[in-house]
Amino acid sequence: MSCAMPLREGAPVPPLMYAALLSQAPDADGYNFVEVEGGWPRHPVRIVGRSATHLAINHPVLFEVPPQDVASLALFDQPDPGSGALLFYGALRSNKVQSEPERRFEFPTFGILLKRPPGAISIP
Repeated sequence: MSCAMPLREGAPVPPLMYAALLSQAPDADGYNFVEVEGGWPRHPVRIVGRSATHLAINHPVLFEVPPQDVASLALFDQPDPGSGALLFYGALRSNKVQSEPERRFEFPTFGILLKRPPGAISIP
């Protein structure tokens, strides 16, 4: 996942963030995104240092939503849908061809990698 504008401009990386699925991916600056329909809750996620260049979510994450097109996964600084700043985002990729939209999105422990933003050296 790439870091969004607040982190690129030097905002600190919080140890707790909130994951959400996006039906419209953000533009290159991290704006103009759309969360999945239905007001589904964001999931709290904790991040840890994974390497010199990456951070990771150190636990599994599972979303179950009604079937709809989902483009991206995003991390926010606030738990409520439609609130807070977008901090990280990344496109979902699959090698499966599906005839209808997916409804279950499961990510294993350390399965979500985040590019370490400049200055994010103090994360355990």
